[in-house]
Order: sequence, then C-alpha cells, then structure tokens
Amino acid sequence: MNTVQNTMSPAAKKIKEIDPDAKVGYRGSLATGQKGEHKGFAPFDPTDFDIDAFIVSDKLASRFPSKKYWRSGVDIAEVNQIQSQIDRALKESLPGMRKVDKRGKPDNFNFRIYTQEEYNKKIREGSHIID
Repeated sequence: MNTVQNTMSPAAKKIKEIDPDAKVGYRGSLATGQKGEHKGFAPFDPTDFDIDAFIVSDKLASRFPSKKYWRSGVDIAEVNQIQSQIDRALKESLPGMRKVDKRGKPDNFNFRIYTQEEYNKKIREGSHIID
C-alpha cells in the first residue's frame, strides 16, 4: 500500500489542479486485505491483483452524460495521461499487479470517476483517500 500511496500522491496533486475539491483514492482487496463477497472474501493476493482507483469529483463527473454508469479517466485527456504514468510506475514496482485481464486484454490502471453523492452512498467504507 505504501508504493501505491507514494505513486498516486503526486497524481492526486495534479488532479486537484483540475478540480481543487476532488478526492483521489483506491478501494478493493488492496485497501481492505480481502476480496469481496462475490469472491468468497478470499484474502488479498499479492501475486495477482488490480487497483480499484477512483476520483470523487462532481466537476469531472459533469463532463459525462448524466446517465453514464461507468465514468472512466480514459475519457478525460489530462486524467488519462496521469493514469498512464501511474500504470507504468506501479507495474514496474509491483510485480503482482495484473498486466492482462481475464479476457487476455491489457489490464491498465484506470480511475473511475464518482460524484460526491455516489461516493457517499456506495464507496466510503473500505476505501483509502490519498489526499
């Protein structure tokens, strides 16, 4: 978790330049130490994991159509650039981080963008805010 925090901290500062009210963090088995109910609450596996990163920002979420369920940082140029830098740094320093998903496609680091309301309803428990 220290490597993730240290890698994502400068990114959080860059994202706050886009939206000073944004929160940047991660959740999932890396944050809690165990997988979710859908995976039988198995322990975190340091040899095979991804990072469920997120940005809480009404400003960034407003760039998407209101009905869009999955808002990805890939769709915002300045966030996508930050994601690419984080992806490279984490994959170089964390050998267990997944490089390929179950379908054989690249498993790239990605921020999911939530509104403050969505975060308050769904995410808060078990998440780690970077800054």
